[in-house]
Amino acid sequence: MSPTCHVCPVCGRLAVPRLVFPAFTVLACPGCRHEFTPELPRSAAETYDPAYFQKAHANWFANPDTDLFATLAAAIARFHGKTARVIDIGCGNGAFLSYLQKQGFTHLAGLDIIAQTLPAPMRYFKTPIEDYAGGETFDAVVSLANVEHLPNPQAALAALARLVTPGALVAVYTVVNHSLLYSAAKVLADCGVPFAAARLYDPHHVSHFSVASLARAAVAAGLTPLALSRRDIPKKAVDLPQGPLRPAVSLAVSAIAAVAAASGAQMLQLALFTNGNAHGSHIDAC
Repeated sequence: MSPTCHVCPVCGRLAVPRLVFPAFTVLACPGCRHEFTPELPRSAAETYDPAYFQKAHANWFANPDTDLFATLAAAIARFHGKTARVIDIGCGNGAFLSYLQKQGFTHLAGLDIIAQTLPAPMRYFKTPIEDYAGGETFDAVVSLANVEHLPNPQAALAALARLVTPGALVAVYTVVNHSLLYSAAKVLADCGVPFAAARLYDPHHVSHFSVASLARAAVAAGLTPLALSRRDIPKKAVDLPQGPLRPAVSLAVSAIAAVAAASGAQMLQLALFTNGNAHGSHIDAC
């Protein structure tokens, strides 16, 4: 595979190789700083089978970030109240929707590519977001740790934008490829120690956003930025590798997280957008 003939899927500039793994190459855009894996070979692509949820990411799904959920619930309620029609894109096991239901939200739906059963009266759509053809629109569209799994950021954000009513809230929670953890992983890879980078750029993650590339893709989809905050994964939700190095890796992750929090260089970004004036509502921070 030649990695030199690809343009950035966000801004269109010629991308250059950044990391080379045995099965795939990660490219980087010198303009908007987006990073991506083009044309992932079938042999390298991973599937979303039960092992993805029960083994590889068991801690992530067993320990949802309720602080994040509370932040989003407050933002949705401020925009449209608890009768807001909410859809969670890439809802997984429905943890966020279940949280909203417990908080009194009444019109909830989820979408994902896996077979899933959500508690009544929630509705569930089993389809890729790009293929959703229900024609229904929502007051709040939430995408938590989902868009990095999709190869075309512009198409992904455009698909989210098509789901919203005028003045709706769109929340996107995804990685920051220039965060402290990502930056440290790339330095280690450049020095011949690719373990951390291989973990971050595993075949499930094909789009790695900068703050600028996420905002640019959203604006191109017709969305208006409202607020941005940087966050980290709760430590108990981190899936660390098994083996003798686990304690050392855990210590390193904790140290990096502490420095990142102090410097505002956390691994994740929560970006809020709208497609209108949202009935006069405005959010300065999230």
